[in-house]
Amino acid sequence: MNDAVEKKVDIQIAIDMVSLAYENAYDTALLVSGDGDFLPVVKKVKELGKNAEVWAFRYSLANALREELGQGHIHYIDDILSKIKI
Repeated sequence: MNDAVEKKVDIQIAIDMVSLAYENAYDTALLVSGDGDFLPVVKKVKELGKNAEVWAFRYSLANALREELGQGHIHYIDDILSKIKI
């Protein structure tokens, strides 16, 4: 995926997370990305009274996300990869 397409996807994820939080469409947002660019989105979702959890590979999880959410809301794909491989 090229950078422009990836950014468009990231922007759409951010818009969906925040707008659906405003609409009270969910209780917990599950973000499958460790990208630190999502930190402001995660903070806003929390400000709106929603829970946020992240699923990411250990090597790609931004420290800022780890610090913002705390270990109880971080899940590592590495830990379950052998269970979901075909």
